[in-house]
Amino acid sequence: MSQHRLSPYISLAFVLLVSANSLIAQTDTSSLSRPNMDEQQKSAPTPFVFKPTLGIGTGMFSYYGDLYQKHAVSPQVSRVGFELSLNQPINPYLRFGFYTMFGKIGANERLIYRNLNFESQLRVGGVQLEYNFENFIKPTHPIHPWISVGFESFEFLTKTDLYDANGLAYNYWSDGSIRSLPENDPFAYQASFLVRDYTYETDVREQNLDGFGKYAERSFAVPVGAGLLMQLTDKVDLKIGTVVHFSFTDYLDGVTSASAGPRVGTSMNDNFLFTSFSLRYNLTGPAETVDSTGKDPFSDVDYYAIEQWDYDKDGVIDLKDSCAGTPLGVEVDLKGCPIDEDADLTPNYRDKELGTSLGTYTDEVGVGLTDSLIQMRWDMYNDSTGELFAQHETIKSKQNLAGTGASDKKVYMVSLGTYSKGVSNEILTRLLSVSDLTGSMLEDSSTIYTAGKFYDLRDAEKRRKQLEAQGFSHPVLVYKNASGKYIEVKDVFVNTPIVGVTGPTGSIGVTGPTGSVGVTGPTGSVGVTGPTGSVGVTGPTGNTDDINAVVFRVQLGAFTHPISKGTFADVPNLTVVKTEDGLYKYMSGSYSTFDDAAKAKAALLVKGYGGAFITAYKAGKRIPLEKAGAIYVKQEKENLSDSTQQSANVKSLIEFKVQLGVFKNAVPTDVMASLNKISGVNHDLTTAGLTRYTNGSTNDYKAILALRDQMRAAGFPDAFVIAFFKGQQISVPEALELMK
Repeated sequence: MSQHRLSPYISLAFVLLVSANSLIAQTDTSSLSRPNMDEQQKSAPTPFVFKPTLGIGTGMFSYYGDLYQKHAVSPQVSRVGFELSLNQPINPYLRFGFYTMFGKIGANERLIYRNLNFESQLRVGGVQLEYNFENFIKPTHPIHPWISVGFESFEFLTKTDLYDANGLAYNYWSDGSIRSLPENDPFAYQASFLVRDYTYETDVREQNLDGFGKYAERSFAVPVGAGLLMQLTDKVDLKIGTVVHFSFTDYLDGVTSASAGPRVGTSMNDNFLFTSFSLRYNLTGPAETVDSTGKDPFSDVDYYAIEQWDYDKDGVIDLKDSCAGTPLGVEVDLKGCPIDEDADLTPNYRDKELGTSLGTYTDEVGVGLTDSLIQMRWDMYNDSTGELFAQHETIKSKQNLAGTGASDKKVYMVSLGTYSKGVSNEILTRLLSVSDLTGSMLEDSSTIYTAGKFYDLRDAEKRRKQLEAQGFSHPVLVYKNASGKYIEVKDVFVNTPIVGVTGPTGSIGVTGPTGSVGVTGPTGSVGVTGPTGSVGVTGPTGNTDDINAVVFRVQLGAFTHPISKGTFADVPNLTVVKTEDGLYKYMSGSYSTFDDAAKAKAALLVKGYGGAFITAYKAGKRIPLEKAGAIYVKQEKENLSDSTQQSANVKSLIEFKVQLGVFKNAVPTDVMASLNKISGVNHDLTTAGLTRYTNGSTNDYKAILALRDQMRAAGFPDAFVIAFFKGQQISVPEALELMK
């Protein structure tokens, strides 16, 4: 083989060398060790999962053939091409795929003794096997080299540019010009100068210069390539590389081994090279999910059990529940929505007037509205003087005097921020230093942090200003509406601390749809004081914080995944915070003395929370207990890190069972016969009134998985694991999280 025909091989070797250098420079040498072969033999075979990856890219086609002295086209005159691929992993380091490419290759050779040119339209389709060295490199490494080999079929249509737009043939003269007549023509002096239009109009096969006739303009090739694969996201990869296509034809450039004279060719076939980059998108998810040991952490997850989750415990699984978050104990229909017998759009559990006539307009609590009441509410909404609203507030105050109480009022809080991601340790300790802090998980998995609970808006505003003075940026007043959403109180106007009887000219004015609160009139004030009751009572946790005071808390545990809000229902004043490390911390209460915190911890220990421990915060920082004025007990384990996962030590409170079936009516005869053959079968009633049959009771998850497999083999193929915490059903992942 001639030296100048080695160009594609040199290019391929160069790409391999660059890939190897990148691998050495960016990969920890510890990652190059081979996995233990004994462990591989012991591990169960990974089931096949169809996870196709779609790729689209562009690049440059380069030609290698009979033209040019180097028999290769320079990169500057390469043609653009495009590719589309679909790949499927066979295992972590091998992929099998289909691909198609289209584009053009061409060349324009201008020599003293010959002038040849061609352009060929390519359409390529084939299969390939790709190897990415992942059995030597960590799967989490951002860059992997790759090599590939395949087999393909392609079509080509080769044409040459012999004539200009007027049909005049190109004649190349020795002075470098192109003219309409040959240089040795007797009338050459009459020749006009021509300029090539680079329109390839003449079909090479139709010329039949070498006598091959109507040969097939299609062939096969073996593509061999190499390059780098860079992971941009869990779903998107960037692939860069070069593939040499070794074809089985010599017809691409119109010059063959049979050509003679100025068209003389070589005995080698015509090849082409495609250098490209492409984006590959995983249509189903990350290519592999592995932990630091190389094992899939979800291999033991019971996905069928997850499919049966019932977050609000209303007896309707989440996949079929049209009304998620129904309060515990509320009767629901088959779609999981609270029963609304009178169809007034207010469910029974919130409806204060059941049996409303069909078509009657109702208020937010299901009470029917007459035409006069509707008119009054409309007038109040449009009122700009405050007169109508003042009358309404006067009536409301009289109702409070009669004993309606503060429970009918809005509870105001000071929002310190809502975080979709975890907060830093600095912000976390500042928040936990606020004695009346409450952290609540929202439906979108974000966390809102609030301070205090106030029935009087003026007390809430006072607390807001105090927190603002302590360095919290932009605290705002909020309240929680009936649907559980936090609503910001806007345009707050608090003018006087006086509490007394509403004066004849004074009133509370609410203007506009945002419901701003103000005080009008020179003698007007809000509320009534005296033995018969008072208005605007400060909530149970409303207080004034001393920034230098020590705040003690009792922490139940810190988990890598959130626990549903009903799991710790017996924990008083539960607060949830999420750290920047992704930990969810669950805490109980806020105490001003170590003794009070110790009593609270003892109560939690009695309830079974063996991992509960006391923490102390002061002036926005976590401090040791011995520096917090506490009588430090040596047996009290203290970890001052707020980024460490802490176990709740509640394994004894967790119970796993194998669910064999749930029945609404009588159990089928054949199923009952199978149940009677198994020892240890128990049955109970679910919250939806269904009869549930289970087997086993243990806090050993491996043991319950073994029992589940036994039950499936015994004739219950749909048997799955369920979990309980203190007798209340929870999800299996939550139970496993609590046991960490």
